[in-house]
Amino acid sequence: MNTTEQAVYRISDNLALFLNKPLGSIMSIKTIHMEIRKYIKKNNIKKTFGKWGTTYELDDNLKKIFESEYHDHINDFNMPSRLVHHLILITNHTN
Repeated sequence: MNTTEQAVYRISDNLALFLNKPLGSIMSIKTIHMEIRKYIKKNNIKKTFGKWGTTYELDDNLKKIFESEYHDHINDFNMPSRLVHHLILITNHTN
């Protein structure tokens, strides 16, 4: 059995509302990324493929989450760093 250490974060109220999670939710970056990708798929967000992975065009809801008034896209590479303002580190734990 493989164990991995993964940081968990309390997510901001804005991110919780966007992800349809209870306020004060605690999640890992991986889970947050998966939830955002579900939103992207469900809402048919336009995507392209390039050297930085998949790039997604931001709709108005994603622009609010990524606080992106000047950028109209996000990619798999920079998505986690563009979410840090929504995260408060709780702890590292072993799964």
